[in-house]
Amino acid sequence: MKGAYYELRFRVKNTVGWSGFSPTSSFIASEFPSEPSAPELVSFNSSAITLKFDPSKIDDGGVPLLSYVLEVNNGF
Repeated sequence: MKGAYYELRFRVKNTVGWSGFSPTSSFIASEFPSEPSAPELVSFNSSAITLKFDPSKIDDGGVPLLSYVLEVNNGF
C-alpha cells in the first residue's frame, strides 16, 4: 500500500535444511514520483551558482528527497 512502512526478514531452504533469518530490512512503499520541474537559476558569480529546486508536485507515498547531487556533463 502506497506510503505504508514494511519490515521483513527472510530465510531459505535447500537440501541441507532451513537457513537462519536475515537481518530485518525496512522500506516505505511508494510509486514513481512525477518528474520535477527544471531548477531555477537564483544567482551566479565566477565561483558559484545558486539554484532553487521545487519538489515533485505529486505525492508518491515515499520519503521526501533530502538532498540533490549535481554533476557536470561536458558533453562526453
